[in-house]
Amino acid sequence: MQYTLSEAQLCLLELARGVWGRRGLSKAARLPISEETITENLLLDLHQEYPGDITIVPFSKPQEGKTGADWAWSFESFDGKRSFPMLVQAKALDHRDHQYPEIARFIGTSKAKPKRRQIDQLIATAKKLNFPAVYAFYNHLGDLRRVPSACRSLGIVGTPIPESWGVSFAPAHKVASVLTDQTFDTHCRHSIPFHCLICTHGTGKTPPEGSPRTIAHVLGSSALGVQRGRRKPGPEEDGTWLARHPIFDLAYEASLSETADGEPVLVARLRKQFPKVAGVVIVRDPKPAEAGFPVQSRKP
Repeated sequence: MQYTLSEAQLCLLELARGVWGRRGLSKAARLPISEETITENLLLDLHQEYPGDITIVPFSKPQEGKTGADWAWSFESFDGKRSFPMLVQAKALDHRDHQYPEIARFIGTSKAKPKRRQIDQLIATAKKLNFPAVYAFYNHLGDLRRVPSACRSLGIVGTPIPESWGVSFAPAHKVASVLTDQTFDTHCRHSIPFHCLICTHGTGKTPPEGSPRTIAHVLGSSALGVQRGRRKPGPEEDGTWLARHPIFDLAYEASLSETADGEPVLVARLRKQFPKVAGVVIVRDPKPAEAGFPVQSRKP
């Protein structure tokens, strides 16, 4: 049996496999790798390998224990007319393959700023931006039987690609709803592999509206609720935006700017205006293609 991945899907799948492999090596060497380091490497690989246009603008390095390391992502159609934004925070599975211990952490230590759950700040910041809040989980499991076997993006039950779970995504409100349980076995139920964000249902073809339409469908209407009312939805009423949020416009301008001291003035403006955001990632769809890349199923 064969199914087909788009070029963009194949790229995201390989990036997730890379994280899975590095996490496995980290466990074997008993050398922990921070979420920040994994994120930086993932973004470098994305910038190098993605078939569409990538813009990455870091502008704030959150202080550990005081703010969240949240990145604003925008997935855009090839023509730039549609975008799907999300505020993403990364958390790694522990080396015992058991749980994500950091999703329940508290931040803030001063009397002026009492402690609060980091996940609450993520959701609150996303609400101010009018984005969905999403978790990116970095995974590696020794027991592959615990990894969900069905790739929702392809709709083929029983075709396991465990390495695709090196990076998985989950809506933050679903994570928050079961926060007393921080285990992989619970949170994988509302998570999807990285490449499943831009589902093609095994056809390898991106819909005419591009990845924003796909992500809106994959993440579900509940993840889009905070967006409604902010800007006019597209004709399909899928909640995607017809124009980018100002944070992405400003970041794109900053990426084109150069100054003598090495930092564009716009980057400083971004840091001041969005202090709880670590940076921006803009993922523009590649030029539409007729065919994707066939991948051989492991199912006999």
